[in-house]
Amino acid sequence: MQNIIKEHKQISILKEMQTQKFNNNAYLSTIKDYVSKELMKGRHPSYRELDKRFNLAYNKLTLKNIYPFLGIPFLYVKCRRPNSSLKLLKGDLINYLKNEVKKDHFPSRRELENKFRLRLNDVTGRGIKELYKEADITYKQNINQETKSKKAQIFKEIIIKIIPKLNLKLILERGTHERGIDLIVVDDMGKRIGIELKAYNRFEAVKKKNVKQLNRFIRKEKLEMVYLFTTTNKIQNRLPLHGRIKIFIFEDLKRFCNKNQQAMLKWIRTHSVNYTPSYKRIKREEICNYVRNEYNCGRKIGHREIARALKLSAFSYFKSICEIYKAADLPIPLRKIRDTTSTIYAEEKIRFLNQVILYLKSEIQIGHYPSGEDINKKFKVNIWNKISMTALHQKIGEKPYSERRKIKP
Repeated sequence: MQNIIKEHKQISILKEMQTQKFNNNAYLSTIKDYVSKELMKGRHPSYRELDKRFNLAYNKLTLKNIYPFLGIPFLYVKCRRPNSSLKLLKGDLINYLKNEVKKDHFPSRRELENKFRLRLNDVTGRGIKELYKEADITYKQNINQETKSKKAQIFKEIIIKIIPKLNLKLILERGTHERGIDLIVVDDMGKRIGIELKAYNRFEAVKKKNVKQLNRFIRKEKLEMVYLFTTTNKIQNRLPLHGRIKIFIFEDLKRFCNKNQQAMLKWIRTHSVNYTPSYKRIKREEICNYVRNEYNCGRKIGHREIARALKLSAFSYFKSICEIYKAADLPIPLRKIRDTTSTIYAEEKIRFLNQVILYLKSEIQIGHYPSGEDINKKFKVNIWNKISMTALHQKIGEKPYSERRKIKP
């Protein structure tokens, strides 16, 4: 009861304060106390919430009068920030970069935008390199990010050179870190056409999200059509394509390129972004550990399960699934063993056949001649895809069933 009376008194005091311009610290301290309690709960009250409760607009207060005085930089405020706080945000970003660089960490644009829920262009009016420059820091990209940028730049240079062969004229080119479609061209009829570039690895596919992006470009850039130029040959099934979207895959682009350009396109397709030994080793170990854990649980997985669980392409780090199992010190699933020139496959096939031969010999010793069906049930594999039963019996010096059937007792 006393708490209710106390709360009513606080509300009445606030109402009195809200009817006149606040000219003392009691009003502001009441707001700060409320925000502090909410912060303890993990909440960041928004301007709308505080205005509804404390009538901030009438007293010409903004979040700038509250969060900074509580020792919370605007960079870490999780609610919508006021437009007038952009300079404070920029200063907070610069301080954050300086502290991270001391740890030998150079945050990327994507990292900053995702971590602090902001758009760098809105805060700085420029890109990531300019922000580092204002902080008096030389921007160092991660090696994998540098490779991505290099591949994107090379791909763009090639496309710009072959554009005339498509009867198109370039009118706008954007940088690799700029927002919006990469290139805008016009055709012989004067139609504006956008070109989006995707320097993909050969194992990566054009996905539904890419088509959604192209549709956004058509609307925002007011384009008649949009082309997607990519270095992969893979396109996801059932993409929602329509007449204003056209995709040029690697095989299509090759027809417009000379030998040197084709060689560069192949390099983009095959060169792994994560080529540093330490990074690649870490990812290989991550894949092996996952496969090993799944195998111990009775599941023999393939590249699709790895992609879903780890968001990694297994073929960026291994040549085959068999190589993964071998690196993880696991027996390769028999269904993965097939006739090929690969040394790994050949070794596993020999190992498997030796197991079958031992099984045959042990069964024959007790007077039982296993059939192909018996072997299939025992090893959970179609033996006829690996070797014929006649050849198996010849390997152990036994007559095949067709000859044994002719022998009368």
